[in-house]
Amino acid sequence: MVANFKETRLRALWDYRGDGAHDSTDVGGWITDNYTWRWIFFINLPVGLLAVGLVQQLVEEPPYLARKDTGVRLDYIGIVLLVLGIGALQIMLDKGHEDDRFGSHLLTALAIVAAVYLLALVIWAWFHEKPIIDMRLFKHFHFFSANLMMCAFGVRLFSDTLL
Repeated sequence: MVANFKETRLRALWDYRGDGAHDSTDVGGWITDNYTWRWIFFINLPVGLLAVGLVQQLVEEPPYLARKDTGVRLDYIGIVLLVLGIGALQIMLDKGHEDDRFGSHLLTALAIVAAVYLLALVIWAWFHEKPIIDMRLFKHFHFFSANLMMCAFGVRLFSDTLL
């Protein structure tokens, strides 16, 4: 590929590629020095809004993928069980190092709440027609084993941080 370009074109392309990285660090440093580091995240806002506008204007769904307007049916009970279970578990894990783990009545209660709600979510999702999480997928060996390995990896990866 390099042989197809003249040396000046190749150098121009290389310089263009290199300057973008330097310019972005310069702009980020200027914003951080003159405002705060939190303003860095707003750089993507105009680009994201432009992208959303262009997608809405230019991208059309093909007719063979068009869906009939059947209305949206959400599993509200499943969502509530998921949010409460994961929320209790997250608070329990985050506050564990501050409040003596299971020596604290609050953390013990949060662990029980998380276990009850997540178990209720599993039971609800197993028997619901269109659950928020389809537990029936775990009947397939490859799906189950892949999720088990990811779970073990995540536990090992985050155990040093959270426990």
